[in-house]
Amino acid sequence: MKLSNFKIICEAKTSEYTKDIFAEVTVTTGFLFWKKTVVRRIMVSKPIGMWFFIDTGEATPLFEIEKLERAYEAQQKLNDYNRP
Repeated sequence: MKLSNFKIICEAKTSEYTKDIFAEVTVTTGFLFWKKTVVRRIMVSKPIGMWFFIDTGEATPLFEIEKLERAYEAQQKLNDYNRP
């Protein structure tokens, strides 16, 4: 399973210290002629929690989604700095 194209679609504050984050990610599975690519939604409760797929409840591969999340947030910050 390969994850790519991470994009946060919604954030909801659940208490003073926690929030739920919903995102979309492109998931590619299989190889060669059996390769399949779909966009799936995932969710996490911050500050403690693991990302999981909303439709199946299955956890995402360790650390791969965190790398995509950090890259997405860094790009958003860079875009904010470049706005006039």
